[in-house]
Amino acid sequence: MWIIRKNLFTLALLCLLCVLPVGTCSAAETMYLIPDSQLTQLEQNSVTLREKIQKLESTLTQSKTDLTTSKMELEACQIELKALQEKSTTLITESEALKANLEASNKSLTKMTEYINQLEKQVKSKINRLTWQRNLFAGACVYLLVK
Repeated sequence: MWIIRKNLFTLALLCLLCVLPVGTCSAAETMYLIPDSQLTQLEQNSVTLREKIQKLESTLTQSKTDLTTSKMELEACQIELKALQEKSTTLITESEALKANLEASNKSLTKMTEYINQLEKQVKSKINRLTWQRNLFAGACVYLLVK
């Protein structure tokens, strides 16, 4: 900020030296002659420069504030990103475990389905055998009754 002030002061001094006419010098006292119009113009330029400096200082202060706020937001976002990455890693691990459990469950279900199908075949076989035995026994009873 002081660099801006120093540069503006140097610029104002150069403007002042360029605008001032070369005066007469005496050994006793140095005298500069400035017309009223140039003096008024210099005062207006000085006021304008002061206003611009104040605006620049205000803008610089606001920029510093914005930068600080942005840095804090960035840090908060980085912390949130790290937490989300950790959560994502945890979810991926849990997902893989659940996938393995699902595959194991599917294998168990397939084995159980095969076992149930075998039991159904055995039950149907027993039912057919019992039906044959019943029919044979009924036929033998009918044959013995008829005879």
